[in-house]
Amino acid sequence: MKREEPGQRPEEELIDRLNELLRLQYCSLPRFLQYVSPWTGASQVGLQEIVSQTAIDHTELCHRIAEAILEKGGSPLPGEFSPDFTDLHFLSLEYLLKELLFYTRQDIETLTQFVESWQSTPLAQTLAEEALGAEKAHLDLLEEYQRENQPA
Repeated sequence: MKREEPGQRPEEELIDRLNELLRLQYCSLPRFLQYVSPWTGASQVGLQEIVSQTAIDHTELCHRIAEAILEKGGSPLPGEFSPDFTDLHFLSLEYLLKELLFYTRQDIETLTQFVESWQSTPLAQTLAEEALGAEKAHLDLLEEYQRENQPA
């Protein structure tokens, strides 16, 4: 997480924070999986729908964050997907469920830190709160899918 620099102007701090949030949402595993299309069996349609909807939600929030950055005179800097994702397209979506759960929980931790530490930038804090709520809902869906589809 980028720390604010001493003497940084408030609008620069806001733009930096919005770009941090943009990178987190834009470079998510569900968005990556939309580009690489991992193997999916007929029994995994429900999981595929969860991943697709999560990617759509992330993309929609990215658009709103980018618009806010532009309105404040900044440049959106979405970043790049993690190199850790590179070989994941060789795996089945069912196997990737563990990775999806891991990265979703990690994103929830990061978003919680954003919300707790961004009081000085209400717009960034509000968007982080929205992202946090959505990410918790995505985690609930993934965990429910896992419970319902675990081998007996």
